[in-house]
Amino acid sequence: MIRVKDTNEHTDAIKLKVVKLASKMFRSRGVKDVKMDEIASALSMSKRTIYELFNDKESLLIDCMQYRHEKKSKETCVIVKSASNVLEVILLVYAHSLQELHETNLKFFQDVRLYPRAYALIGKRNKQDFEDAVNFFKQGVDQGIFRSDINFEIFIVILHKQIDTLLNGGVSKNFSFFDVYEFIMFTFLRGVSTRKGQDIIENFIENFKKKSLYIKGE
Repeated sequence: MIRVKDTNEHTDAIKLKVVKLASKMFRSRGVKDVKMDEIASALSMSKRTIYELFNDKESLLIDCMQYRHEKKSKETCVIVKSASNVLEVILLVYAHSLQELHETNLKFFQDVRLYPRAYALIGKRNKQDFEDAVNFFKQGVDQGIFRSDINFEIFIVILHKQIDTLLNGGVSKNFSFFDVYEFIMFTFLRGVSTRKGQDIIENFIENFKKKSLYIKGE
C-alpha cells in the first residue's frame, strides 16, 4: 500500500510539473504552436510518458486551465480578505489581470476556441461565476459604492461580451490592446459607480499610474 501511495504521489508531482510548464508555453505562444514533444523534451521525458499522463493535448490544456483557475481563485481570496470594499477588490484583481495579460499571447484565447471541451469549460465556469458576480456588485450597492438603479445582470453580460471580443481580436489594430482593456473596464465601472465609488476609481488610477511609472523607471 505504501508503494502504491508513493507511486501516486510521484505521478501527481510529475503531472503538476508538466501542467506548470505547459501552461506557460501555451500562454506565451498559443496552444496550436506548442507540440507535445516540445513539452516532453523541455522536461527531459519521453513523449510517451506525457501521453500516459494526459490522453491528448486538449486534456492537458484543460488541466492547465483548471490549475490557473485554482491559482487565481486563491489569489482573489487573499485580495478579498485584505480589501476594505468590493470596488477595491475589483480594482486589485484588474491590476493582477494586467500582469497576467502581459505574459499571455492573445493567440492563446483564440486557440482555446478550437478545443471544444476546453472552450465549454470556460462557458460552464462563466455561468457558475455569474450569480456570484451579481451578488458581489449588489454588495457594493449596500456599501454605497455602486448605484442602486443598475441592472447588474445586464451589466455583467455586456462587460463579458466586450472583454471576450477584445481577447479574440475583435478590435481595430489601430488601438493598443491594453488601452482598450483599460477603457472598457473604467468606462463600465465609472458608469455604475456613485460619487464615492468614482473617487475610489480615480485615486486608484492615479496611484497605479505613479507605481507603473516608478517600476518602468527602475
